Amino acid sequence: MLLLRLSVYLALIDGAEERNLFEQIYWEYEGLMLYRAKEILQDDMQAEDAVHAAFLQIARNMATVGQVLPDRRKALVMRILENAAIDSYRKQKRERSHVAPMTEAEDLEQPERTIGAERPLALALVRLPLEYRQAVLLKYAHGYDNKEIARLLGFTVSKVEKLLSRGKKKLWQLLQEVEQE
Repeated sequence: MLLLRLSVYLALIDGAEERNLFEQIYWEYEGLMLYRAKEILQDDMQAEDAVHAAFLQIARNMATVGQVLPDRRKALVMRILENAAIDSYRKQKRERSHVAPMTEAEDLEQPERTIGAERPLALALVRLPLEYRQAVLLKYAHGYDNKEIARLLGFTVSKVEKLLSRGKKKLWQLLQEVEQE
């Protein structure tokens, strides 16, 4: 699952140098970030969501993160995480006071709402149009190159490249929408 998440984050970043730096940050700090988020939130699911939100923020700002000196990078990453955890705590507190609990039947009738409450990335992927979702998952979750994806889906390589480019843009939009919900 970690590799799938990392693959999706990397798919959202343009530039090999920035992807390499993000991957280094991911592997170096993911465990520490999860530990700190659990300390703050006292809830495993909320902590995972906060780490996810922090990595999305880092991915969005890789140009800035890349300019930070390596000895200051840990402090920046942890500050982003702490802000995400605090935001998650405040959001959860507001939701508890304003939303009536859903019954199990309502959960089954509205799977997107249940997924979205727990996993913004999963919900965004579910909402991604099928052709985009197939191309993005084959490329970044399964590691196929563009020629292999074209062969598997029956498209030209140029169509696969367009699907990947447009799919990444659409995924960014959907992630922002999910986070605002």
